[in-house]
Amino acid sequence: MKWYPWLRPAYEKLVESYQAGRGHHALLIQALPGMGDEALCYALSRYLLCQQPEGHKSCGHCRGCQLMQAGTHPDYYTLTPDKGKSSLGVDAVREVSEKLYEHSRLGGAKV
Repeated sequence: MKWYPWLRPAYEKLVESYQAGRGHHALLIQALPGMGDEALCYALSRYLLCQQPEGHKSCGHCRGCQLMQAGTHPDYYTLTPDKGKSSLGVDAVREVSEKLYEHSRLGGAKV
């Protein structure tokens, strides 16, 4: 994923709110296609799922970071429209919603 310079202020503001204990339980991030919203969400997810964050960044070495790098973190969920469709399917939303009611698999955040 490409990281754009205009993402840094938003990323740092979000991380600082979580560090101060004021992070929200849910965020809605919307941007025009290609503006970096996916990169921002992924970077924030890596930070939130990291077990030993270093400043504003994930450590890259803990179990949470290793699972994120492998694309197999059990507490990281993504919703994307089915191929050829522009909106999310109801079944996909229900499936993720059900998982969010369960406890975290690794004892930390669920993203």
